[in-house]
Amino acid sequence: MRTPADTDGAWTFDPPELRAAFNGRTRAIILNTPNNPTGKVFTRAELESVRDLCVEFDAICITDEIYEHIFYDGAQHVSPATIEGMAERTQQVRFAFCKRAETLMAAAERLQMLRSR
Repeated sequence: MRTPADTDGAWTFDPPELRAAFNGRTRAIILNTPNNPTGKVFTRAELESVRDLCVEFDAICITDEIYEHIFYDGAQHVSPATIEGMAERTQQVRFAFCKRAETLMAAAERLQMLRSR
C-alpha cells in the first residue's frame, strides 16, 4: 500500500510493483480488507489483480475481514473468496474472539498463531 499521492485520499497498490514481489517461492499474500486504520476497502478490480497473481504463482490469499460489516464512505466490501477462482485459494482469518486482537496483535503474531495450529 502506498500513501495517497493526491488529495482524493485513495490508498492503493501499484500492480506492477506487487507483481514484482511475487516469484516462484511466494506461497501467500495477506490482505486486510476493510483495512484498519486506513479504512481501505479493496475494489473488485484490485482483488482480481491479486487473484491473477495467486493463480499464476499458485499462492493462497490469507484475509483478515474482521471489519467487513462496517461501511466506509459507501465502499462495498468484497470478500476475496467471492472472486472467481479464489474460493479454493482464500483462507479467512477472523480474530473477533479476541477483544484485543486488532489493537495488540501484530501481523507476525497472527502468522505464528496460524503456524502453530
